[in-house]
Amino acid sequence: MITIKNQQGVAILMIMTSIALLAFLLAEFTYDTKLNKVKIYNLQDKFQARLNAESGLKFALAKLKIYKEARNLYEKNTNNVQSYISVDKLESISTQPLYFPVEKSLLRNANILQRQAIEEFTKTVILKGKLNVSITPVNGLINVNNLRAPKSDPNAGANSENTNGPDNHNQESKDQDKNKKTTDAFIEDELRKLLEERIQERREKDEVFEMLYGNIDANLLVKELKFYVNSPSKFNDSEKGELENIYTTQNILPKHAPMASLSEMHLLVGWRDEILNMVINELTVHSASIIPLNKITGPQLKMLFSSITNEQIKEFFIYRDGGKDSEKDLTSTAHKLKTVDDFKTVMVDKLHIIDGGTFDQRMKEFKEAGIIFGGAGKLFKVTSTGEYERATVIIEAYVDLPIKPEVKKAKNPGNPGEAATPGQNDQDKSSDADGVTSHDGNNSTADDKNKEKSIMQFYGPRVIEMELI
Repeated sequence: MITIKNQQGVAILMIMTSIALLAFLLAEFTYDTKLNKVKIYNLQDKFQARLNAESGLKFALAKLKIYKEARNLYEKNTNNVQSYISVDKLESISTQPLYFPVEKSLLRNANILQRQAIEEFTKTVILKGKLNVSITPVNGLINVNNLRAPKSDPNAGANSENTNGPDNHNQESKDQDKNKKTTDAFIEDELRKLLEERIQERREKDEVFEMLYGNIDANLLVKELKFYVNSPSKFNDSEKGELENIYTTQNILPKHAPMASLSEMHLLVGWRDEILNMVINELTVHSASIIPLNKITGPQLKMLFSSITNEQIKEFFIYRDGGKDSEKDLTSTAHKLKTVDDFKTVMVDKLHIIDGGTFDQRMKEFKEAGIIFGGAGKLFKVTSTGEYERATVIIEAYVDLPIKPEVKKAKNPGNPGEAATPGQNDQDKSSDADGVTSHDGNNSTADDKNKEKSIMQFYGPRVIEMELI
């Protein structure tokens, strides 16, 4: 048996092994340290980018607050201000985008004074990184949340029983209430007509769409949407059982509440993306109750007046926006619309698209549904993009300017249906703005006040929806 007693070199091997292990541990520790350092820097960059985006949102709210003040002043001074500037021009000025820092390409055509002003502005602004802010008016025509059934009035029965006045007047009021559509019924009809028209147009042009969605029922789509935004107790329809079965089969729980964002439309089982994309630009989930006349699109015109033709829509846009009609060899300058009366003049008198009675009836129907038309809207989409180093944060928010409610005048107990004049006594008196009392039996001052147009005023901007991207 041979025993090897020579152990020379073992120590050096142990040392080399220890060094190798320590080198590996050092490399791993260094890698983790660098990785954590990069993570921290990325978090700092993202936090700074988010601060920039939030600053952009506050900047947009400040601009809209100024716009609110200007808009209220504009509405009050109808005779002076409106003759110099249109409300849509006021809106376009207030919604100009912000880019910081200013790109050099934008300064090529600037003069020396403009460049110096921009340089001074850049130096005084305490902002690290980049910021882009855009403010876009939202012009959706149909609010899908208006499909919710209205709340019943518990005092309706008592009021109808205790109504003063002749019986024939009461009967006439009852007949009018019976024939008057509720908001949800009106929106349901308008959305159904819009879907049917868009689906039919797509079917005629696209054979693949015809093959896939040829049997789709627009009425069922509207019923499903109404089923989704209403509580189960409020939705009483013959299609209720079928819709409940569809959602149960798909193991999906309907919201049964108002939608907070249009993205929730994708949760509807029957609303495929191909169907939704055809009408989504005409839909909203917010109270975009003022539709700007100078922003109305062709599809919205078609929905307003179903009998209008494509040629008439083209004539309207040439008249409103200016342009050339190659077929008729006519060139028109832009005629911006300030009021609904201007809109009516164009549609009825200038272009002879519809008659005055039809126009008034449609305006009345939309007004009763909470949708009115004017020079500019009150709902805006704010997109604020903050950048810093490699981080980018985007904030999308919907900002609304709520309309101040009109103060209702107290009823005159002596004559139901007429407003009581403050300080009115048994004598036939009326006071003008300077406090001068008039004893004219015709009460012309009160009549003039009743004829005055109600002034629309707005509250400050309010964020009603916000999403961080």
